[in-house]
Amino acid sequence: MPVKRIPIAPLLLLTWSTALCFIPLLNLLAFEFAVFTTLPVMLVSAGRGMRAASAHGFVPHARALLGTLGLTLLPLGPITLNALRVQNCNFTEGLLFYLLLPGVTAPVAYLWGFACARLSPNRPRLAFGAVFVFSLLAPLGFFALAPPVDAFHWFVGYYPGSLYDEVIPLTGRLVGARLVDLSLALAAALAAAGRGRARLVASGLVAAGLAVGEPLDLYRTSTHVQAELGGLAEAPGFRMHYPRALPAERVAGLMTELAFRHEELTQFFGRAPALPIEVWFYADVRQKKRLMGAGAVRIAKPWQRAVHLQVPDIGDGILAHELAHAFSAEISAAPHHLSLTPWGLPNMGLIEGVAVAAAWDDSPLDAHQWTMAMRQLGVGKDLRTLLSPQGFLTANSRAAYTQCGSYVRWLRDTAGTTAVEALYRRGTLEAVSDERSDSVAEWLRFLETRTVGDAALAIARLRFDRPAIFGKTCAHEIAALRAKLDDVSGADVREGIELVDAILGHLPNDPDAMLTRIALLARRAAEDPTVAAETLEAADALAARPDIGLVRRARAREWQADLRARRGTPADVALARTVYDALAGAHFDRAWTRRIAVKRAALDGGSWGRAVLALLLAPEDAAPSSGDARLDEVVAAAPDHPITHYLRGRQAARRGETEAAVDHSVAALAAGLPHPALTFEAMRLVAATRFQAGDYRAAATAYGDLAARTDLAIEDGERAVLETWARRARFFAEHPPVTPAD
Repeated sequence: MPVKRIPIAPLLLLTWSTALCFIPLLNLLAFEFAVFTTLPVMLVSAGRGMRAASAHGFVPHARALLGTLGLTLLPLGPITLNALRVQNCNFTEGLLFYLLLPGVTAPVAYLWGFACARLSPNRPRLAFGAVFVFSLLAPLGFFALAPPVDAFHWFVGYYPGSLYDEVIPLTGRLVGARLVDLSLALAAALAAAGRGRARLVASGLVAAGLAVGEPLDLYRTSTHVQAELGGLAEAPGFRMHYPRALPAERVAGLMTELAFRHEELTQFFGRAPALPIEVWFYADVRQKKRLMGAGAVRIAKPWQRAVHLQVPDIGDGILAHELAHAFSAEISAAPHHLSLTPWGLPNMGLIEGVAVAAAWDDSPLDAHQWTMAMRQLGVGKDLRTLLSPQGFLTANSRAAYTQCGSYVRWLRDTAGTTAVEALYRRGTLEAVSDERSDSVAEWLRFLETRTVGDAALAIARLRFDRPAIFGKTCAHEIAALRAKLDDVSGADVREGIELVDAILGHLPNDPDAMLTRIALLARRAAEDPTVAAETLEAADALAARPDIGLVRRARAREWQADLRARRGTPADVALARTVYDALAGAHFDRAWTRRIAVKRAALDGGSWGRAVLALLLAPEDAAPSSGDARLDEVVAAAPDHPITHYLRGRQAARRGETEAAVDHSVAALAAGLPHPALTFEAMRLVAATRFQAGDYRAAATAYGDLAARTDLAIEDGERAVLETWARRARFFAEHPPVTPAD
């Protein structure tokens, strides 16, 4: 009795799909599942193409290819059933990704398998293996030598590059890339099977694929990206690539900022890079995603001495962070110029920790205080765990960066740059233990000397107690919805509410979405009493929930007070006063505290106070002219009130009226502002406005005076930022920006 062969291909695909059902992030029909399924689909399809190579005629190949496509659909069975167990947020998008990735990989691999069997009938598997290796070389080459971090690939389809870029759009560009993959595979099959006309068609397909790749930005060399950006400026130590539409004054300011950051980092590392740093600035997230692959995520490639980010503002700390990655290339070996673990993998904890320690530009707390807060909350991880690849990737990224940065900064401050270099070069804590018996224990004892208040602990919980992408529900779908929500203009309140409701449909208890919904409803509540009642009811319900954390509850309580203050009855005003008083002592962040302080002062301010509340509680989508009219009412009611001067100073700063901004801020300080947070902001505004006006020496003095104050509850992180601004202003005074027109 003949023994029946076990159908290996269906078994492989079903087993693979079932296994993925138990791996976080891969256990729902979405991009990651589609990408990981391309591997078995490629193997099965290539094998069927090889076996079909001996057949002749269109019909046998059509049948074999249809059978291959049928097999490709098998993994959809287990992952679809798994949707009964694991939440799927966008099944349709996941299906489209599946059709574009494994669905196209099947015919591509079939055609390449057929071509390999025709060209190398004795060793078709070896030939296909060579094709697969060759298919990896181009994206690896682009990653190593050119700007891109993502990759379009014949068999995988698309690799997004950055794990932290949670929005992976389903675009026509991916469709075009997959059509190019098909055209190249068909060209290979025709060239291997035919003669004359078939090979001529194959040549045409190759040419068409290459021609389409250029406008789709599939082949993004440094020359191509520079041509798309259009702007180039050079100075000792760096080359700046920027969008051609960037104003000349801004180009000059950024060049000086780069020179300042270069000098600061040279002092931290004790050396300057041997090669110029290539600084790539992009107009926005979309341009950056298209030209180099990472949208919202900033990227550095230390081995290239290159950094990629959106055009920053002067003083943006992320620039120092990314430049620090380029500087760190000097302290690790070629060709990778990275810190590696003993297993040869990038040690992301040290790579990011060195950048955090070098930039040291966070607020309100510094990395030492944030780390101490995490320890007090019990959400921090053991440093040794963070310095392992799996430990870093499964941690909240911001928490991991911060803790590693605190350790590296402490090590540099206590043991010098030599110890940091040894740690980074060897990628293991044993490099430090050679000199210090237990540096981690010493660091932890140092952290115990740093104080963290209750309000800071509340911020720390909100900031760090979040899962990594592997622990998130529908990470890409939720990130995409939040990105769309950020793009909704003030006038599109209804669309914004629909997007929030979509998020809540996936995450019914998400407090951030609930707060956003309250904010959107509040825009309509001023004109519609029915909506006002619904908004207040939502704020009351959210404020009563003990499970959303202190910060979110405080924001919900602020909405309670705002909505009642807007309604204006004596009972409502009394309740608003009680809430504002309760919130006034909670120092969550300075902007929040300032807002509460002004609202509380306005409640007892008579006609002036009513005008202030009308200004502050106006819908966010109100026209700027209406805000100006409301401020005029404030001025008319009490022109010399310190808060009136404060508000006028902020308005003047927004308009670019530097002299008026300084004058009103100085007048507000002289009259005596009612809260330290307002005093801090008025002093900061004077310093910032003087800097913007080009009066750099006066700005340096103003920033230094503010950093030296001991009566404004200035946290260590805030003080470090202010001191950096003072040094920056002195640097700009000594090296004033020069525009090309000058």
